[in-house]
Amino acid sequence: MARRRRKNSILPLILVVVVIVIFGKIISSRQATDDLAFIILGALFLFIIFWYLRIQKRAKLRAALLTAGTANPMQLTPEQYEQFCATILSNNGWSVRITRKTGDFGADIIAEKAGQKLVIQCKQWSKSVGVKAVQDAHTAASYYRANQAIVVTTTGYTQAAKNLAKSTGVRLLSHTDLVDM
Repeated sequence: MARRRRKNSILPLILVVVVIVIFGKIISSRQATDDLAFIILGALFLFIIFWYLRIQKRAKLRAALLTAGTANPMQLTPEQYEQFCATILSNNGWSVRITRKTGDFGADIIAEKAGQKLVIQCKQWSKSVGVKAVQDAHTAASYYRANQAIVVTTTGYTQAAKNLAKSTGVRLLSHTDLVDM
């Protein structure tokens, strides 16, 4: 299984190198004046880079889920889901601290990196997250003096939650978005 994973992560790199070599030959050739070939190769190059980054993101998510003991975030307990989100952030260089269950003032995770401080409210729900989670995160940002308040969920958000988040500056994310932070 490890061998297969390694091949999957090397394949996009090989394709990028091949595209760069072909791209270089076209640019160096005085005969190639066809702008269409240039555009197609550029688009192909961008597609390969996007594809490679997407594979890397999925691999990071899968690794964090397997560390949590499952391949499905809905099988986690709420506490395990918080740990799962903290692991993703930690793997991306954030210094993370999970708050206690009660008296956390609306923050499940406090993350710091390069002078930035985040408070994160984690909601592992099967239904849409409402305004209470946004209110809790906003309150936590004030209490912990954070630069950003975030709500992370396994599902979506109600329209009221989206409206409140927009007016308060709270970011509404999925746990998959944490990989890019």
